[in-house]
Amino acid sequence: MSELAASAQKVGPQKAKHPVLAQNAKGQTLIASVIGSGFGKASTLHWDLLDAQGRVTVTGDGDKLPVWSYAAAYARPDGSFVTLR
Repeated sequence: MSELAASAQKVGPQKAKHPVLAQNAKGQTLIASVIGSGFGKASTLHWDLLDAQGRVTVTGDGDKLPVWSYAAAYARPDGSFVTLR
């Protein structure tokens, strides 16, 4: 097993789907995903914020998403993040 594979960590809930990533100039990475999605089923937004070293610093759940929806995310010039649904 490679050193990279050995150091990999699972981020987010077990059943998270459709992950999207956004990275800011500070090297922080936002991973947004959905929980509970299925055919014709609404889901919930979930996010994890990783520092520049890849450690989870903040995690949270958001609003319910409409059926057939998923998250999108981007970094603003000031370093903050926006999630869209």
